[in-house]
Amino acid sequence: MLEDEYADVIPKACVGCAISQQELIQRLGVSETDWYSFLAGDFDIELAKRIAKILKLKPEAFAKLPIYQPKPLAVRGITQLELPFGQWRVNCWWVEHGSTRLLFDAGMGPDDVVEAMPAKPHDLFITHGHHDHVGGVEALIGEGVSVHGAEFSGSRQVVLGGEMDFGDLKLKVCDLSGHCVPAVGYHIEGLEVPVLVVGDALFAGSMGKTTDPERYRLALHTLREVLVDLPDDAVLLPGHGPATTVGEEREYNPFL
Repeated sequence: MLEDEYADVIPKACVGCAISQQELIQRLGVSETDWYSFLAGDFDIELAKRIAKILKLKPEAFAKLPIYQPKPLAVRGITQLELPFGQWRVNCWWVEHGSTRLLFDAGMGPDDVVEAMPAKPHDLFITHGHHDHVGGVEALIGEGVSVHGAEFSGSRQVVLGGEMDFGDLKLKVCDLSGHCVPAVGYHIEGLEVPVLVVGDALFAGSMGKTTDPERYRLALHTLREVLVDLPDDAVLLPGHGPATTVGEEREYNPFL
């Protein structure tokens, strides 16, 4: 199940374009009744394309969003740990290759990730400091796990462009600021395909919310910079919702 439906994409894009939903309705020339019917599931492709043009989204991708579901993750060594986040779910990603065990993000509850892990990881990597991604940090530090992140208390500071080797795996840190500042992603090389842990910078078919147009532009810029050179089969591991691939997002993500 996707983290965002098409109705969730619209307010995120409105923030980026500094357009209120009331202004959007007026520019579309639709009644409020028809508008709220559209948001509730009465999807209209032509209306969707008009919305996308006003909000500077990719019309073809936005029109296909209701039918989008990325292919199931099938990369050996990667396990999705879905943890409680109120009425929602938040991801941690377990990566195991040979004798190397790495964990990315730490959930919201103080003990949730510890109970969900298949074993003790050697290192924990934090994408950003929002509470639903760092709740288990103290428990893991107490277990002797090394924590890495950007400007996060208790962590070893990562450097943008910095590289770390873990057996046959190589990690490279990239900037994914926007939804949160700072925020980082982690390229993983050495698995079957290239992998990028993206945190909340990107969801399948969507992106993390931003607070104002400046943050929105920053989020789009960092995403595009990071994704531009990746092949279509590169796997993306988001902070919420299913894993996806660069190729699928190029086709179905209206923000890209």
